[in-house]
Amino acid sequence: MKNKKYTNLFAILTIPILVFVIFFAGGGHGSYLPMMTIFPFFTFGIVVPEKISSLFFTIGLLQFAIYGFFMDKFGAKTVLPYIILIHCLLVTITFLLKAHF
Repeated sequence: MKNKKYTNLFAILTIPILVFVIFFAGGGHGSYLPMMTIFPFFTFGIVVPEKISSLFFTIGLLQFAIYGFFMDKFGAKTVLPYIILIHCLLVTITFLLKAHF
């Protein structure tokens, strides 16, 4: 079995990061900035119909594990620039779409 060090690491790190962003969201009374920045897949689901939003919720929870999977599969040095680019593009799109709603 191949070594899944990044997949396992990022899957485990998702839990404390999620607690961190929920803490700053204040249960709906705080700032959503950390959530929108760290979990753009999750918050991107806000602008789509309700039927699809559960898909984005699931992808958002698995986001870091998916990043780790690609880093394990193709090599961290090869994939990391693409992951950062996609993540930054989604953050930008999320902030631009949030301004319209």
